[in-house]
Formats: sequence, C-alpha cells, structure tokens
Amino acid sequence: MRLTVILSMLIIFSLSIACKSDRPRKKKGNNNNNNTEVIDTPIEPVEELSEEEQIQRDINASIDEQIGSGKKVERLVSGFSFGMSKRQVTRHKDKMVKKGTMRKVKKSSTRFEYVYRLPLPHSGKVTTYLDFEYEQGGLFKSKCRPKTPRKSSTSDFLQEVKTLLTEWYGNPTFQVPAYNSCERYVWIEGNRHIDLRCELEGVVFTYTDLTSEIPANIEGGGEARPQVEVLDVSHK
Repeated sequence: MRLTVILSMLIIFSLSIACKSDRPRKKKGNNNNNNTEVIDTPIEPVEELSEEEQIQRDINASIDEQIGSGKKVERLVSGFSFGMSKRQVTRHKDKMVKKGTMRKVKKSSTRFEYVYRLPLPHSGKVTTYLDFEYEQGGLFKSKCRPKTPRKSSTSDFLQEVKTLLTEWYGNPTFQVPAYNSCERYVWIEGNRHIDLRCELEGVVFTYTDLTSEIPANIEGGGEARPQVEVLDVSHK
C-alpha cells in the first residue's frame, strides 16, 4: 500500500516537471532600473523558393504593378492592336500587303494565308505566321511563329529575334531559366505581356492583353494564378 502511494507521488511529480519544461522559458535580463523577463518564442520557418518559383513570384508582382498603374499599351507587331475586330484585322492585313510588310501565301486552290515579313538584323525578312485570338472586346492575343532559317540553330535564331524585340521594346523585364533548350524572355509593360520562347514548332513570341488573360506560370513556377474568364468570339 505504502509502495503504491510512493509510486503515485513520483508519477505526479514527473508530470509536473514535464509540463513546466513545455512552457516558454523566461530569462532574466539585467537592466539599470529593474529585472526584465525575456520569453523565448518559437521561430517561424522561412519559406524556401526554387529559382523558378522566385522568378514567377517576381513576374506576378510585376503584372500586378503594371495592371494597377492603369497604363494601356495596345500596339502589337506590324501595327496590329489589342481590341481590333476580325474585320479590322483583315483590313489591316490587306493594308500591310500593299506596303510590302506582309504577303499572301497560297494554302489551297481557293485559300490564302497572310504572313508577316519579320525584319531581322542578320537573317533579313523572315516569313512569320500570325495567329490571333478574340474575345468580346476584340483581339486580345497574338502568337507569332517566325520560320527558322536553314543555316541557323533554334537557340541562335531566338537570340536574333530577342535582339529585334529589345530594339522595339527595350530590355526584357525577365530572363527565365532555359525552356526547351533555349533561353526565355518576358516583357511586361502596362497591360501588354510578351513571351519569347522555343516550342516544338520553333521560336515563338506571344502578345497577351493582361486585362483579358494571365499567361500560364513558367515551368516549375508553382501554383497558377486565378484565370480571367474570356469569351471566345473567334467564330464571329
């Protein structure tokens, strides 16, 4: 009986010590006026981001800043603009054909395709296919696909296109880690986003109106941002 009581008292005493050790420790610090108590608090772990996640975070911050500025940048390649209707785009293509900056390429016996002549510093005027996407407010996205010259590698050709875009729009806002074995560059100004990269089809640069669509995150850039709902009226 006495042994049981002693064991019970030892267990209670051990639990009491354990509870006290879990509490934040208090340290007494020296002070000229009185003794102050300093409580140790747990340190929150610092979030570690990969290079891609950090760049994507910076891109997102730049997008928010530029959209928040209210600055509107409508001009695209060859005088096309965000907001153009399909009819306005067709009229502008005919106008560019007369100026010699675009030409018609025969696709079939009854169909033609307009191609842009991209003026590059070394390769000359390169055939460039232009794809357009429309929403209720008109043109909001254009994908440009210049044809890589036979004597040029894809990565070297991308650098030549980058030189031209830098001449037009200034230095890239971001250089992104290699994508499809090529460098990747992003320009952000106002509502206009330009993405120069390599795809399986070759070099591509895309214009996007940020008030209509937020481009997908870069590879490894983490969770995607909420997307803007776009009404497709390309059939009109």
